[in-house]
Amino acid sequence: MKYAQLQQSVGLLVIVGHVIIILMIFFYFSRGGLLFEEMTTSLALISPMLAVYTTAIIKQFQQSKYQEDAEGLMLSGPFIAITFVFPTIYLILIGAFVVFRANRTVFTSFNQFSATLGILESVFGVYAGQTLSALFDIRSSKHKTGTSRRAR
Repeated sequence: MKYAQLQQSVGLLVIVGHVIIILMIFFYFSRGGLLFEEMTTSLALISPMLAVYTTAIIKQFQQSKYQEDAEGLMLSGPFIAITFVFPTIYLILIGAFVVFRANRTVFTSFNQFSATLGILESVFGVYAGQTLSALFDIRSSKHKTGTSRRAR
């Protein structure tokens, strides 16, 4: 797999995952699994966690709207695997936690749910951020180096 292909695949995975999680929250609210306060707080907790990545991905997609025909270098299998694994696990866990709270199967209180989301962000957010920043420009503006050195 080439750099641009991996970038597109992982980027779409994160964007679609983000939208699905938001829709899940609204679905469980409409079915009575989440109270209004739980729904709004869930959105307030989860959206910023994913918005940093989604914004950078959308920005990259907009900047590279034309596809290059260049051969490009093939990426290593471990790099591809790691790049998919952490964001996928991160999204699955967020979605699972929403389901667990809505069905009251794991989290008996909303405080347990929100604390667990905080722990998830601390643990998996770091790994997801590291893998996604290898593909997308997810850094503070004073640390930006551009993408010209990356293989495409």
